[in-house]
Amino acid sequence: MHPTDGRQVISDAGRHGLEPILLLENQPSLIKNKENVTWTKLVFQNSTKTNLEMGRCICIS
Repeated sequence: MHPTDGRQVISDAGRHGLEPILLLENQPSLIKNKENVTWTKLVFQNSTKTNLEMGRCICIS
């Protein structure tokens, strides 16, 4: 795991034809003993297809 900027991931994904349809920032970690870790949950839709591409990035505070 490493710090990642969810908005940068959205920008990078856009260059590959993926559009964000969900962005949830600062979600608490479900991993034990990781109180200082938050998650950004992202869902992308391929602009050329109807299926959803799901991804997750970690933002460490």
